[in-house]
Formats: sequence, structure tokens, C-alpha cells
Amino acid sequence: MRKLINILIMLIPVIIYSQTKAQQSVTWNFTNSEKSKLTCIINYPSGLVTIYWENVTIADSYISYSQYVTSGSTYLSSCRFVPN
Repeated sequence: MRKLINILIMLIPVIIYSQTKAQQSVTWNFTNSEKSKLTCIINYPSGLVTIYWENVTIADSYISYSQYVTSGSTYLSSCRFVPN
């Protein structure tokens, strides 16, 4: 599980870079002791964007979560990340 948490730490900035093609300042933290909720704040040149992850599951072989944003473009999505 620790390996997947390390992947998660690297994954968030990579996802943001792939969408913007530029490096952004990113901070994130789990927001509960169960580590099932996470808040990620991205410092874009146009302003801060907060992304919320809920139902985070960090298993031995995958990470899954629901993601939503409530500012700017509002959306809800889900993901299951399985490393190679």
C-alpha cells in the first residue's frame, strides 16, 4: 500500500501537467483519518482551483476515487488507477 501512496504523490502533478502542459504549484492532503477523502489545491496563473477526492480506496494493486470540482467548470468523475 505504501508503494501506491507514493505513486499517488507523483500522480497528481503529472495529471495536472498533462492537462495544462505547464508546471503548476500543487498542494494536497488527506482530510480525514481514514484517508478516504483528499483535497488538492492547484495554483494556476488564473487563480486557485480546489479538487476534491472522495471514496478514496488505496488497495494493494490500485487506487480508486470519485473526484469533483465546484468552482469554474463543475464536474464529477471517477477513476481507478492501476500501475503497470
